[in-house]
Amino acid sequence: MFRGTCDSLNGAQRYYFIAGWLPWINEGIAFLFTLFSLLWTLLMLLPDLQLHAPPVVLPLSLITIYLVKISKTLHLYQRLVGLDLRDAMAAVVAGLALYHTIARAVMSGLFTRNMPFFRTPKNADSHGLLVAISEVREELFIMLLLWGAALGICLVQGLPSNDMRFWVTMLLVQSLPYLAALIMAFLSSLPKPKASTEPATA
Repeated sequence: MFRGTCDSLNGAQRYYFIAGWLPWINEGIAFLFTLFSLLWTLLMLLPDLQLHAPPVVLPLSLITIYLVKISKTLHLYQRLVGLDLRDAMAAVVAGLALYHTIARAVMSGLFTRNMPFFRTPKNADSHGLLVAISEVREELFIMLLLWGAALGICLVQGLPSNDMRFWVTMLLVQSLPYLAALIMAFLSSLPKPKASTEPATA
């Protein structure tokens, strides 16, 4: 695909195929960076090491990427789909909630072959809150790790510099997709509204 030896696709088709996959691959890369952030924070908290926070440009870049992504999605849903701000925000939350699932799929695709395609149920029955939470237990665990890491920095090292403040802010921003997954799980546990049985009027 990258070397141009895929005879069934011309150059433009290869470009659009790769460009279409880049946003999905980006989620996998962002997940690896989340793991890196947690590991680096752990090293910052160890008393024998207590590493300094990376330069402010690193967390600031990630925060900016998140803000641009959310702003772009809000703009596109409002302008191209015609949603109001409330529905556009709901769409953003729903999109963020898929972050971990997409990241896992990308990482699995790098190391496995011939995985079956699973169609997600689009109109499944509502289930209890505990079942919903169990389905996002990985997201909940990572969210708590990120919150715990941010709290640990505040308690152990404090916030003496901009580098430290932006690092803690980045950890909290990185938790947003996992919080969104928890919100969507809660919403999925609510009973569905009953369909209206009133006859349609002309």
